[in-house]
Amino acid sequence: MARYKPKNDITGVKGYYKSKGKWMAHICKDYKSIGLGTFETKEEAIEARRKAVLKYFGEDFVTTE
Repeated sequence: MARYKPKNDITGVKGYYKSKGKWMAHICKDYKSIGLGTFETKEEAIEARRKAVLKYFGEDFVTTE
């Protein structure tokens, strides 16, 4: 199954992207997208997504990023 990739995705990695000069982060759980917020830096967005992965999927979850 192909994953939707936003046309403004400049990272090539799922879960965060840049829009209107800000970094956005999101995660999907039970087929629903959960917005994690808007951030000034890419690192802040990455950290927010990392924390969400731990919260929603636990420490044993393996990412393919």
